[in-house]
Amino acid sequence: MTTNPIETFIRGIPKAELHLHIEGTLEPELMFELARKHGVRVPYASVEELRAAYQFDDLQSFLDLYYAGAAVLRDEDDFHALTTAYLRRAHADGVVHVEIFFDPQTHTTRDIAFATAVDGIRRALAEDLYLVLPGDVDFGTQTLSLQVVINPLVDWIWLGFGVIAEGIESSAQYAGLTAIGCDLLQGFLLGKPLSAANTQNLLGPGEDSVRDMSLTQLNLSLQAPQSVVAN
Repeated sequence: MTTNPIETFIRGIPKAELHLHIEGTLEPELMFELARKHGVRVPYASVEELRAAYQFDDLQSFLDLYYAGAAVLRDEDDFHALTTAYLRRAHADGVVHVEIFFDPQTHTTRDIAFATAVDGIRRALAEDLYLVLPGDVDFGTQTLSLQVVINPLVDWIWLGFGVIAEGIESSAQYAGLTAIGCDLLQGFLLGKPLSAANTQNLLGPGEDSVRDMSLTQLNLSLQAPQSVVAN
């Protein structure tokens, strides 16, 4: 955790990563893991040596590393793992929009089907699309924060990916995200906490009364709005 205020600020602002070739994001640990999986020889003795090679001297040294990494991508699960690892790193860095490219010829010349790469990448993208709605997003005004949220969502939904929106606090947010086509919505608006009186009624005279209740009885006793609502 950094204490540098400038670094903290930079990490916190929303970012976009454009024209990203996903094969170039392969990390040394995953490259060695996939190489062992498929029995592929990696031209580096260790993870440390491979990581040191990421200090490129010129275009050719980059391409050598790029194609060595691509050689370990053999099946759909490999492309899924590659994309998932990138998305998690991007999320940690505050990336909210990314344009992912891949290099079909690099794989089809190795008899890897075009669909193998597409299906693996697409599966990872669909699994990792989870929107946490910033508190300052106001669907009643055209603000930069609204555009940062909405523009990528429209693209993802048009491509057929599922979207879960978390942090719904107002009816305007609910209406706006429903109109866009989000699959699931959840947040304070849809699942408010119980009052003290209702909590006491649920607990009853002692903990034994709760221990003996089934999950169905507990759900019925809550009588709260459903916390996850399908579009």
